[in-house]
Amino acid sequence: LLGAIRGGDIGKLFPDTDPEWEGADSMKLLAAVAGKVREEGFQIIDVDSVIAAQAPKMAPHRQQMRENLAAAMGIAVDNVGVKATTTEHLGFEGRQEGISATAVALLARCS
Repeated sequence: LLGAIRGGDIGKLFPDTDPEWEGADSMKLLAAVAGKVREEGFQIIDVDSVIAAQAPKMAPHRQQMRENLAAAMGIAVDNVGVKATTTEHLGFEGRQEGISATAVALLARCS
């Protein structure tokens, strides 16, 4: 979202050197970013994401993730996609050392 509005990266808004953000709730950070998107004159149309993880299985949590993300961004749940994939035991995700996620967002400039 920040990239789409040329708003810098997440560390620009919420620097990890600022104790205020230590242990911050990621949904609150997302809501703040969505607010910045709107302040800059954009509307969030659609967000689609892919989580790469060998484990745990994401399917049981997929709908709740969609609902949480939609609520934080202030958009309809039908406009949020969450998919998951394994890396077939390749890379740090495959070795279960971590999880990665990629997202793409479609925004529209408000008139």
